[in-house]
Amino acid sequence: MLLVKPQTFMNESGLAVRKTLARERAPLGEMLVVVDDFALPFGKLRFREGGGPGGHNGLRSIIGELGSEAFSRLRVGIGEPGRGFADHVLSKFEVDERQRLDELLDAAADAVEAWAREGTNKAANRFNPFELRPADEDRLAPAGEVDGPPGPDGIRRTKTGWRRVLSLGRRDDEERS
Repeated sequence: MLLVKPQTFMNESGLAVRKTLARERAPLGEMLVVVDDFALPFGKLRFREGGGPGGHNGLRSIIGELGSEAFSRLRVGIGEPGRGFADHVLSKFEVDERQRLDELLDAAADAVEAWAREGTNKAANRFNPFELRPADEDRLAPAGEVDGPPGPDGIRRTKTGWRRVLSLGRRDDEERS
């Protein structure tokens, strides 16, 4: 199995795919393209064998370069944009999404392995119904906090590392004594 991540802009990824297929002498039927998809809810996986680009510029480029839609694809849902499409795709994940991202990536990796072992139809039967667990409400960050409330030890994770949350009331009392 060969994993290829084009270093081109997404809307030019077809060139890298075409060159890789030619160099490896690999038939289209043995190719799986994995793409993000804002038409699917965050965490949804969807296998499909053949078909059009569905509004995805990377798939449009690949289909254009290869002159064919006869390849499998795995779409990984990133959720509907609340702003412009490019801004959504290039922005950081929301806190509730980051909380579940590892689980989604593990499921997508397992789905790719299943595709390689069993083919598109069996992998689709197994992974298209996949549902990512809901976010843990008690771990969602209130306004001003980065990654949720502190644990029982008073430590919480921030963008720059682990931090102990100091109680303002306690510090005020200590300063008065």
